[in-house]
Amino acid sequence: MTLEELKRLAEQGDTEAMIEISDRVYDKDSYEKIAEATSWDLRAAEAGSLAGIMRSITGCTLLAVINLLPNIKDWKEALLYSQQTLRWCDVALKEVRLDQDDLKMVTDSRNDCQYYCGVCHYYQDNYDETVRTLYGLQQTHAYALYGVCMYALGSRDIEHRSSARDDLKTAYQFLSYVERDSAYITSDKEYYEDAILSFAAYELSCCYRIGLPGTLNPDLERSVRIMSFVLPNLKYDFSKPLLQKELAKYKKKMLGGYKYIG
Repeated sequence: MTLEELKRLAEQGDTEAMIEISDRVYDKDSYEKIAEATSWDLRAAEAGSLAGIMRSITGCTLLAVINLLPNIKDWKEALLYSQQTLRWCDVALKEVRLDQDDLKMVTDSRNDCQYYCGVCHYYQDNYDETVRTLYGLQQTHAYALYGVCMYALGSRDIEHRSSARDDLKTAYQFLSYVERDSAYITSDKEYYEDAILSFAAYELSCCYRIGLPGTLNPDLERSVRIMSFVLPNLKYDFSKPLLQKELAKYKKKMLGGYKYIG
């Protein structure tokens, strides 16, 4: 059957034809062809096809990842595909009987794309939406991003917002998870995670330097220690200047300890 014949069947609602078209147009080396193939899978999913649902999850996840690559960085496109993944993952988890392997794939894809949605909102400076998106995701990289955003929200107009101090305490709570996970700090990370970790270490160091009333006493040694641990584990050069400049503001005292000369 020709591609044109398949398309005529697909236009009549034949989901098997939609899946066959997807298979024929797919080319792993072409973003446009991956997107075209996934569009047919999405049509099949909308028509109630189980295969279309599962293929939409994998296809949309792949397209989200591609748009997060350093040479592309299309946050809006990555967000759209991540949201599509979340939608169809939720459908699969609710309406499809999944075997163990498929359940793991769907769950992993959902967790990944929930985080990707948060990353996309963050890099579009939408911190409130990042926090809402990440809520409930129990992974260290999500804690890091959640903490970074809560710190940014807490730092805004701190003298005039009664909730700002609570936001900073929440930020510290999540940033401290990162400090305790040395395996995460030393792991190989994507470029956007590298930058987020740099901000997380910087903001945690500020919490230690300044202290948080009723929660945390100032501790300059801990401030230096977290930055000194994270800095050599940053993979990308653009992530490093923030911590390098901040560490340069700390000087050792003759009798031990540090003073801040920022």
